[in-house]
Amino acid sequence: MRSTKNYIWKEADKLGEGTFGQVFRGAEKESGVVVAIKKFKDAFKFSNNEFGILSKIDHKNIVKMLAYEPELQNGTPVGIPVLIMELCNGGSVERMLLDPEHCFGFQDDEYLLLLEGLTSAYEQLRQKNIVHRDTKPGNILRHTGEDGDTIYKLADFDAARELADGDTFESLGGTSQYALSKLSC
Repeated sequence: MRSTKNYIWKEADKLGEGTFGQVFRGAEKESGVVVAIKKFKDAFKFSNNEFGILSKIDHKNIVKMLAYEPELQNGTPVGIPVLIMELCNGGSVERMLLDPEHCFGFQDDEYLLLLEGLTSAYEQLRQKNIVHRDTKPGNILRHTGEDGDTIYKLADFDAARELADGDTFESLGGTSQYALSKLSC
């Protein structure tokens, strides 16, 4: 069992893994609310970057950061702090596309819902001068609320960058299979 001051998780409850970290299903100790916990590997600069970016964003189509806490061992902080986020219960678009039901893509209404969510997320990022730099099916999450409504959320801001007003951003970033060539924003 792993923990921070307010959250717990088990290594066996891994939801996914990327270049810079792993994501686990966890829970808030006091309330039992289920959350996603991102444990970074050795890239402290990326954990600080993702925390910094997500702390500036509050939007329904962007995964919500709940906390950023050091992992504890016998009450003492160890390693890189973990990022606690809302858990999206529908998994990633990447996993959904592996389902035989979606082997030829999404139905029109689902696809439009996905595009609407991404468009809304990108509009928020544009207003905040943030470039995501790693959009791919594995970083788009589906969540179905208690009311039965489905929403798509952009996640994983490891590679994201914030631009100063008037700056242009030119670099290659993100996942190589999805990167084109030199990108310019």
